[in-house]
Amino acid sequence: MTNGRSILSAAWLATLLAACGGGGVTTIGGTVSGLNTGTAVTLQNNGRDTIAIASNGPFTFAPDYPAGASYNVTIAVQPAGLACTVTNGQGSIDSNAAKVTNIVVACVPGLSVGGSVSGLASGQSVTLQNNGGDALTIGANSSFVFPTLLAPGATYNVTVLTQPQGQTCSVAQGTGTLVNSNVSIVAVTCS
Repeated sequence: MTNGRSILSAAWLATLLAACGGGGVTTIGGTVSGLNTGTAVTLQNNGRDTIAIASNGPFTFAPDYPAGASYNVTIAVQPAGLACTVTNGQGSIDSNAAKVTNIVVACVPGLSVGGSVSGLASGQSVTLQNNGGDALTIGANSSFVFPTLLAPGATYNVTVLTQPQGQTCSVAQGTGTLVNSNVSIVAVTCS
């Protein structure tokens, strides 16, 4: 009779797990292309699970994810000299806990955005940002280049994040689309 109860208990537990959507786990992954030898791209899922990938080909995040879990794969750290983008990086694992294998990370030679600062008073600094991030503080009249490279076709929008004390800086030629070359025409004028 004990074996009969064990079988019934196992069947009841399996039915309960299926009804709750639990029981199945799977992996999330895809492919990376365009990495140069000696470079690596760091991906992040849902802002916490991180994986560094140093070669082209398939990748899989280490933890298993339950059916119904959502995923949001983003670039945490770009490789040196490249700009990577993620396609199919968001979704939810289906109720059958089928493997997610269609995330595509494509890396291309990156393009820079920069320009020059003029009129900045001695001892002052201005902080610029590109596309609402990538903050760059400049402490002298000079040329500048944002550290984060962008992929061809990406847009840029350079704005002043923090004005220098007692001065106002404005940005000219600070928006556009990267085509096939670096941008160095952004003009920041302080008065």
